[in-house]
Amino acid sequence: MDLLSHKDRTPIPTISILLDDERRSPFRPGEPVRGTITLHTPTPRTIQHAEALFFGRTVTHCTRIGEAGNWVGLLGRRNFSTNQTIHYHDDASLLRFTQNLADAVTLEPDRPYSWHFDFVFGDSAKLVGASPWRGPTTGTGVYAQGLHPLPPSCDRTFNDHHYARVEYFIQAVFYFTDTNAALTAQLPLDFAGNAPWPDPNSRVEITRPPEIFSSPRLLNDQKSSLRHSLKIGGVDAPSVRVTLKTTVNTQVIAGSLLPLDVCVELTDFSTSAISIPDVELRIKSCKLHQVTFFRAREVRARSDPPEYQEIGEDKVSLRSIPEQIASKGDVKPHSTVYSAIFQAEIPARLAPSFRTFNINHNYQLSGEVVATICGKKFEQEFGIENIIMHPRT
Repeated sequence: MDLLSHKDRTPIPTISILLDDERRSPFRPGEPVRGTITLHTPTPRTIQHAEALFFGRTVTHCTRIGEAGNWVGLLGRRNFSTNQTIHYHDDASLLRFTQNLADAVTLEPDRPYSWHFDFVFGDSAKLVGASPWRGPTTGTGVYAQGLHPLPPSCDRTFNDHHYARVEYFIQAVFYFTDTNAALTAQLPLDFAGNAPWPDPNSRVEITRPPEIFSSPRLLNDQKSSLRHSLKIGGVDAPSVRVTLKTTVNTQVIAGSLLPLDVCVELTDFSTSAISIPDVELRIKSCKLHQVTFFRAREVRARSDPPEYQEIGEDKVSLRSIPEQIASKGDVKPHSTVYSAIFQAEIPARLAPSFRTFNINHNYQLSGEVVATICGKKFEQEFGIENIIMHPRT
């Protein structure tokens, strides 16, 4: 029976949940979660039982269009006639703790009653009991199977029917003697997860295949360039081998700057007269892809397949600082290297990478680098499939 179903429409008590400290930063593993639950009732009531819950969960939901029909005939042949929307949903518990607040307490009207709660964020989660997953949606290493780090708070809502969320709450639950329905209130908590320092050696180098660049513009002397352009006496234009490289860190911190090391290496000079004062290096584009794998189980448990996986992705364009650099050459015995370091701004709002029972959230990086040598553009597109995002420290 609902609290509002009384004939006299008994006013519902109000519940407030406040933390001891007004936090502006997310919780970390091992940090306490303390606060006060306060209840006001406008009429006399008797609490049968009251408790505080501290719980975390991962919630996934997706849909697909499938054929609907009935089994008919002696051979069990299925007659498909219409399409229907099949819903898949999963709600997996990450943690759950309970603290008793009160039993058999009579409340007087128009005065506050308060209880203190005290919990602690852990650092890991594991499935309790047998896994509900049969395996068809599980690629190697896509989802966590056993004990794994407690994932950070995350909301990947793509639309009303496709979402993957990691949520943590403090919940107050009150049972009264004059009704069977519980009165509840929730306070969401923001959890950042573990914050290991990124490995500075986790770098990937992308190399553009070498290309021979032949042009009279390689000679700084314009008169000499003109003579070579006419190929007087059968002399070919000067040439050089161009190799463009981009090096990127694969572990980054949300809200930080991602270094992009770009260099052009020139080798195999056809003549010592080649003179290239500088090379213009530019980040034409740089995009970070949020990629979320998530799986759920068929709500009615009668569809094929009984499990379904979705992939959600969106792109975030990153601003490069600076956008271009005129690099002076570093002359070596057999080459000249033109290098520059750019920095891409990573938004602070991005959720860290994580993997749990039914969600795998990670990042990819794509972009394009342009090197201009004596008026000729050399372009390099790059894509890195595994970028690990760490939470802000």
